[in-house]
Amino acid sequence: MVNKEQIQSGIFGFVVGDAYGVPYEFLKRNDERLKKIEDMKAYGTHNQPSGTWSDDSSMTLSTMQSIVDNDGKINYDDIMNKYVDWAVKAKYTATDTLFDIGNSTYKAINKYLSHRYSPTECGGKSVYENGNGSLMRMLPVIFDLYDSDLTDTQKNNIINEYSSLTHANEISQMGCHIYYDFVSNIMDGLSKNEAYEKVKQINYKQYYNDSSIEKYKRILNGSLDTLSQAEISSSGYVVDTLEASIWLILHTNSYEELVKKAVSLGDDTDTVSAISGSIGGLIYGYNNIPKEWLDKIKKKDQINQLCLNFTECLNKKNINKEDNYNESSCTRR
Repeated sequence: MVNKEQIQSGIFGFVVGDAYGVPYEFLKRNDERLKKIEDMKAYGTHNQPSGTWSDDSSMTLSTMQSIVDNDGKINYDDIMNKYVDWAVKAKYTATDTLFDIGNSTYKAINKYLSHRYSPTECGGKSVYENGNGSLMRMLPVIFDLYDSDLTDTQKNNIINEYSSLTHANEISQMGCHIYYDFVSNIMDGLSKNEAYEKVKQINYKQYYNDSSIEKYKRILNGSLDTLSQAEISSSGYVVDTLEASIWLILHTNSYEELVKKAVSLGDDTDTVSAISGSIGGLIYGYNNIPKEWLDKIKKKDQINQLCLNFTECLNKKNINKEDNYNESSCTRR
């Protein structure tokens, strides 16, 4: 059963990584400003105060709230309505101001607002719409699916559908699935290297076509952990983001080192730092996230309360599931 410590560690690992990367987004790797990374910075690229998180965390937190509001169920309409509240009313933002939204996400939300499309029909299907916008909001669904009694095929369907709210191409969907598998392995208690080895053993051909699998060959053929930093891209392309995040996990040994190294890669610093930070949070724990960084996070108390509500919601769902199973078992006897 998912516990409070895992959810708090993963979510704050994500949010802190996001906020740490926001001021540096879009800077190139050779920029001198990336060579002087120390404390959590204010202003920078988006001119936001220190501790401000981006659309990555806004969509993650709104998804968490939707799952809580729906008693542990994933309700695509409700999730999209919460994304509308974020995009239109700046709800679920760090400073009650919207300062960042991806192009594919923006288009998907507008399609939903037209009332002509179901939620899972809103995401772009083009090969050119494979930014990391669905990958970056995947963590709450990972937590929700982790303890479920769904089959692997059913879980895959939900991962694909959830991605399709904004990103419906199979490359994005597969990236979300690999992220799910890696995080699940960590939550099972495997070391980072063991978690990676297990991902490499999964037969993704049962879910995705060869061309999509080929995009992730550096992760799946085992070469990722042997690559140099120069061979790792940190762009907003979903494959690059996932590669960079797993590579960072394999090449660092603390949460602080992980996030600083993620940001030093440049380009999509907030998302790479957030996704790798979520995994790092689960590996190293909440108490190993630098306190001075946590203390700067905007709306920290609200996020912490949401983590508690989310934990309670998932645990209650699992208890009810067990009660229903026990009742049916008694009936069969």
